[in-house]
Order: sequence, then structure tokens, then C-alpha cells
Amino acid sequence: MAITPSRQTVEQLLNIGNARFLVPSYQRGFDWGKDEADDLWNDVISSDQGIYLGNIVLDVENMNRGEISIVDGQQRITTICLLLIACRARAIAIKENKLANKITEKLTFSDSTTGEMTGARLGASMAVRDIFEYIIRDDWKGDFPVKLGKKFVKRQINKIKPVYELFRERVSSLKKLEDISTLLKKLYGSFVIKIDVDGDLDVFDLFERANARGLELNAADLLKADLFSAEIAGIEETWDEIVENADTTMMRMLKYYLVARKGAVQKKDIFKNLQRQSSELKPDIFVKDLSDFSAFYAILREGREEDLRSYFEANGCLGISRNQHYCHDIYSSIEALRLFRVTQPYPIIYSAVKAYQEKYGDNAEMAKLLRSLIETFEKYHFVNNVICERVGNEIEKTYMDFAPKFNNAKDFKKNCNELIKILQDKKASYEEFEPNFKELSYSTSADLPLISYVIDRINNFDRVGGQKTQLFFLDRKGFRRSFNVEHFYPDSKRGELPDPDVADNIGNLLIISLHTNSKLQAKTPLEKIEILKNKESFANLPHVKTFIEEFENHIKTKGWGADEIAMRAGKLAHSAYHKVWHF
Repeated sequence: MAITPSRQTVEQLLNIGNARFLVPSYQRGFDWGKDEADDLWNDVISSDQGIYLGNIVLDVENMNRGEISIVDGQQRITTICLLLIACRARAIAIKENKLANKITEKLTFSDSTTGEMTGARLGASMAVRDIFEYIIRDDWKGDFPVKLGKKFVKRQINKIKPVYELFRERVSSLKKLEDISTLLKKLYGSFVIKIDVDGDLDVFDLFERANARGLELNAADLLKADLFSAEIAGIEETWDEIVENADTTMMRMLKYYLVARKGAVQKKDIFKNLQRQSSELKPDIFVKDLSDFSAFYAILREGREEDLRSYFEANGCLGISRNQHYCHDIYSSIEALRLFRVTQPYPIIYSAVKAYQEKYGDNAEMAKLLRSLIETFEKYHFVNNVICERVGNEIEKTYMDFAPKFNNAKDFKKNCNELIKILQDKKASYEEFEPNFKELSYSTSADLPLISYVIDRINNFDRVGGQKTQLFFLDRKGFRRSFNVEHFYPDSKRGELPDPDVADNIGNLLIISLHTNSKLQAKTPLEKIEILKNKESFANLPHVKTFIEEFENHIKTKGWGADEIAMRAGKLAHSAYHKVWHF
């Protein structure tokens, strides 16, 4: 079996040779109506140079006998033919018979010695074939008889006529040859990915495979084919960079690019919208724009802080790149989103960065606002998705609606503030947050990154710049090697608790230096508190200092157990919601 895909224009498809397209008997009947026809019309007229119309799968095994079976695509091919019939009728109406004859050549075969029509190029679905072959004739007068010979065709007319009448009405506004010619150029210039199959693969299996894979496996190839055909200088190298930046997430990257530029897009419409964007910007500008997005997308996914700073510097975002703390804070929020496995904010982060770049590149006040917006994304998703375990896409529509608003750079401040307000309104309540936060624990290595992140943010709350001590490093599996997580109630004695798992609870955890940690081994809570009171133990670790201040007396008088762990977890939850992750 051989499967051969190729990019073909509608004109090339209709000029495929002397073979006739046939809709096999196993295919469903022609069932596109006015809605689908209207969509096709709008797609065609929306582009100056033609537009992508989907995949066409053809079984060419019997091509040498003059037959090509349509495995997938009969609805589109039939509807395109009906549009051509309407264009031919319009050409005749304005007495442009030469054009009408040329259109007929796309629709029918003719005897080379007499010029007489010998048959239709498309053997349409049996559900409409009789009436289709009647109206495709070059001498058709526009009538729809309910009976052809002895056969009643009213049901066939009910399927064909509404689509044809919609096209006839649309082309009735075309008054001159040039008008029809312009429409035909758009239609003939539109293209499909033609997939030829030559072999004994079961056609039903092939149909299922084509639909299962569909756009998701082909969109990047379709875009590549479209861009390469535009003969853009350096496209091979640029395309390789785009693919490398997307890594294994090409479809997501392409979708997020569209969201950043245009807003919401359905998966099935991704390529169609990409081609429109290319047409609007012109292909060479589109490629540069997509390349820039892919570079930033790669940084969001797995870039280093120096990569982010270099991007800001290269793109004129000097208010950020020259402020070490702003750049670090933005990167920290991006790293947190990676930890959360949340990618929905990526398009709007890019849109906001580009809006800042366009109008406020060296403005420190707006750089601070951008930093606040990205920090708000981090805080919102921590509260709603990580702690409260809400669905990750609850805010996605808002992001999609807002992303293209940032393309109007003059509204940058307004858009930032409005979006922050929306996120504030959608933030989960404390009543929902508190019990979930109190369940945080560290029992396996898989828990370490999140616990390190939580304690890092608590430790560095209300500290700025060089005052901060970074405890969380996602690329180091959680935290710095010079620190460790300490179970204040000894892990070795967890069996003495009513519930041994309480020892892993957030209320029992601190991050301390490895040096201090080595001193606490096998010590009781009372002995540990005395060691921690040494200033060296809590240097640059405010959360340890706060723990000592809040619980030293309690530990000395009442000890440290399950009740105390729960008490501290409650205090941490309150501070986390109302201070640390407040926005």
C-alpha cells in the first residue's frame, strides 16, 4: 500500500486528467446544506490568494481505468461543483459565453472531435446523481424537473437545489466579467491536501484513520507547504527554528499563537485561521511574527532566566531587562506556571509583553504593571487550580477574549487592570481554599517541588530584590542543594502520632540549611527549637524565625503534636490566602 499526500489547488484537482471522480456506494449521501455552503462561500471570498479547504482522500488504484474513488471529501467536491455551475449560469446571464465554456470544461468531459459533452467529471453520490448530472450539462436552462425520464427525483432536488440557489443568489451581484473572474481566481487558488492511496487497504479503515488523525497531525505540514510555496527568503531555516521551538507541542503552539493575535479559535479551524493571518500580514511578515512567538513560547516552556532577559533586551523591553528584580520576578512566575502545568496564560503573556514592547519599552512604571499581571496569573492558578483543584480551563475563555485586546497597545494599562480585576472576582473563596491548603504534605519526592515552592513564597513574602532567598528551583527537582525540608515533629517518631501521616503535613514542615538540618537529627521538638533559636539557623529564612516566635512558648509548655501541626497549618493557610497569594 502507498499513501501519497500533496498540496493541490482546486484548479489542479479539477484538471486531474481523464479520470472520473466517483463517490463509492458505501459513502453517505450528499448532505451539505445552506449552512455548509455559506461557510464555503465565506471562506473562499475572505482570502485574496485562496484558502485551505481541508483534506481530500482519493483511492487511485483504478486510475488507469479512468476512475478515482473519493474516500473522503465528496461533500466539498460536490459543493464546489455546484458553485461552479452557479458561476457558469451567471456568466451566461451577462453574455460571457467564453468564460461559461471554460467553466464547463472543469465540470464535464467532451468529445475532442465534436465538442459534445460525454459525461460529468464527478460521479456524485447516488442520492443526488441523476439531478446533478442533469444540471451540470452545458445546455441546462436552470430548471429542476421533478421527473427525469421515468424516475422521480424530488428528493434529489431537495438536497441539491437549496445549495445551488444560495450560490446563485450570491453570484447575482457579480455584474462584470472581472467580478466573476476574481471569484474564480479565489476558488481555483484555494487548496486541499490531496492524499492518494494506491493499494488494498480497507477503505473503511482508511476513512477512520483520516478522520482520527485529521488536522492535528497535518496542520504543521499544511502550514509548511503553504509557506514554502510562497518562496519566502530563508523559510527553510526559519521553519526549522519554529519546529524546534515548539518541540513536541506544535499544535498547541500554533493555537496559542492564534489566540495571542486573534482570540478564541476552535481546533478544527486552526489552519484556516493561520492562513488568513498569513494573508492579512503577508507571508514574509507572518513568518517573522510566528517565529517570534515560537521563540517566546520556548522560553515560557523551558527557557532559563537569562534566555528571558535576552529576549526582553533584544526586543526593546528595557524597563524589564535592565531591572534585575523585575526580570527575575517575571521568570519566577513563569517557572511556577510550569510547576502547576498551566499553559493557558501563555498567549496573553505574550500579547501583554508585545503591547509593552510596542509603546512602553523603557517605562519602569509599566514594567512593574506587567510584572504584577504575570504574578497575578501565578497566584490565581495556585489558588484555584493547584489548591482548590478547579478545572484548568475555567479561565481560558477570558484569556482568549483578552489576549487580542493587548494588540491595541494604547490600552495596555487599562487591559492589565481590567484583567487583574476579573481574576480577583474569579478567585476561589477562603472557605474553599483553607481546608485544601491544610492538606498539603510532603511524603514522597513527587511532593517536594510543590512544597518547596509554597515555603519559598511564604519565606520571601514582602521581601524585595536581594533580600530574597530562593528556596525553589524547578530545574533542580524542587530546591537548592544547600537546603533541606525538615519535619519538625521527628519523622522517626511518626508512629507515636494518632495518624502517622500528620508528620508530613505542611504545618510540620520547614526548609532549613543542610548544616542546621544535620544538627537536628533525632532531636525532640524542644531540643530542636533551642537549636533553631541560633540566628545562624534562621538567617535569610523568615519563615523559620516566624515559626520560633509563634510556637516557642507553646512547645515549651505544651509540646508539639498533631494539634499543634494542625494549628500551624491553619495559620499558614490564612497567611497564604490573605497575604502571600493575595492579589
